[in-house]
Amino acid sequence: MADGAPGFWKALEEVFPTTRHQRCWQHKTVNVLNKVAKAVNRHGVLTAIGTETR
Repeated sequence: MADGAPGFWKALEEVFPTTRHQRCWQHKTVNVLNKVAKAVNRHGVLTAIGTETR
């Protein structure tokens, strides 16, 4: 699991070609919330994706 560092993904693929990739869920959630309009209920979005608010 890693963030969007392209060099890391390329190196990982070269060393471990069969390893599966996964982006960090924290950063995925932040990216989704940044795209949601301010008028939309962000708590509802977090609830829908199963993440607790802090």
